[in-house]
Amino acid sequence: GTTVTIRSRLREFARFELIGPRSTRVIQSVLKPSSYQAITFGETWKNLAALPSAASLPLGSCFSFNAKTPTRPPITSKLKPPRAPEPGSDDAMTMTTVSSLAKSWDTQFGIGSTNSASSSLLWSSDLTTNGWNNNQPVSSLMNRKSIKTLPETVPVMMIQRPASGGRAESRKAGYGSGWNVIVPAKAAVAMWLNIIHAGAHSIGSLEHEWIEFEGMESTFPRDFPDTTSGRDFEEIEEAIQMETYSKKPASKKPNWNVLQVESPFRIKWDELMKDEHEEHDESRMESTQEWFVGRGQSMIDSLNDGGDGEAETREEYLIRGKITLTGTGKPTNRAMLFVPTQNDRTLLAQSKPIKLDTPKTTTKRTERKLAGYCTSGGFSFMEGKGCGIGFCKVSSLRLCSKPSTSTSTSQPIQLLLRNNTSPFFHSVIFTPLT
Repeated sequence: GTTVTIRSRLREFARFELIGPRSTRVIQSVLKPSSYQAITFGETWKNLAALPSAASLPLGSCFSFNAKTPTRPPITSKLKPPRAPEPGSDDAMTMTTVSSLAKSWDTQFGIGSTNSASSSLLWSSDLTTNGWNNNQPVSSLMNRKSIKTLPETVPVMMIQRPASGGRAESRKAGYGSGWNVIVPAKAAVAMWLNIIHAGAHSIGSLEHEWIEFEGMESTFPRDFPDTTSGRDFEEIEEAIQMETYSKKPASKKPNWNVLQVESPFRIKWDELMKDEHEEHDESRMESTQEWFVGRGQSMIDSLNDGGDGEAETREEYLIRGKITLTGTGKPTNRAMLFVPTQNDRTLLAQSKPIKLDTPKTTTKRTERKLAGYCTSGGFSFMEGKGCGIGFCKVSSLRLCSKPSTSTSTSQPIQLLLRNNTSPFFHSVIFTPLT
């Protein structure tokens, strides 16, 4: 039989994520194909400069090559590559180059070719003998003097970062697209210095979340409540919010009893997914997670089944969707989503505000059915209004969805949203996302 050896390549590689329409030009100013690949790959490498963005190439584009090891640029000057041609320019040569490059991409860089990802020199066992071994401590790799001792060529893999999938307009414009560049860890410092001096700007996790939010992409682990990392993130977030809340004076603390918020610092998904008819069933009061998030077009198509509330199965799960406010305001994290009542629909038709009825006792609760929560919310500058990412129960969405014969597109659903610290309800449109 065939013997398969599995070896860990932990900490042997470094990945750089470049986002933006100028990401291709920044990489081109840093990396140059080696001499023996310049004949077959050099022309294609030059043609990449004609791309308005990385999203112009087919989805999933990836290629690898050997490049000249970048040297440290002068500290006193920054390389600023020229801007890529505009998408609507009249340059016939540019449009012809982009079209021909996209058509021939599968044949040049498809699976099975010499430049495909599977045959990259990064996976070669001879990587250590070529001077790219990573046996040195991390502190020595961060020394600028170590750049002078690097080999002349470095194996590089470029993986396309697709455009955001939350908005059709953002996909057309290539928003959020770019490249993931993978190099040996020993070349990380050289790549980092050259990329920064070529005009790129380093960002943190918060800025990265903003980019994903504007493109209506899910942020890990915030928008993945069905994962272990998502639950751990909620625990950490709850501790931070409780500490911040405890430092506020009494006059600045919201009255959670009046606002009818049972868990202001953490979303209780288990309570949301609990079957109303089996709420007091002790056999179901276990700590094991019995719910899941339905992802994929087939799960969204199921919203058109059982719209009368008498589905054949009582299986309950969450649907991820985009939340868009129809009026002013913006959703906040952990905002609640409700199924509007008939009275609410009447008030919405009359453009009248909907306010929470303040109960005389703390035991009284609103009659509206809780449908889900907003995990990431704020004001979107691309949309020009409040937007967010949230999760709703499929049974609640079926109560609000209109019967549709088309299963190819996601039907928007009207819900009510209320922030934890506000008594007012906002009309929102919930659009399921795959």
